[in-house]
Amino acid sequence: MSRDTSYRHWLNTTFKPFEGKQRREVFTTSSGFELDPVYGPWSVEEGLEERLGLPGEPPFARGPYPTMYRGRFWTMRQ
Repeated sequence: MSRDTSYRHWLNTTFKPFEGKQRREVFTTSSGFELDPVYGPWSVEEGLEERLGLPGEPPFARGPYPTMYRGRFWTMRQ
């Protein structure tokens, strides 16, 4: 199933049957970007998963620690 097909499948089988009256037809950010109802693997460009990596592993795009700061006390730095 392609990315676009999997999103449309989710939209038609899971989202649409339970969709109620929307507050607005389209939600946008303050920068004018239109928001989707949900984001998933189909929302990012091809190959991004490989380039993004995992937390705590190079290229450290998702943080330096595997669990990030969970379990660490708050610290204050100046």
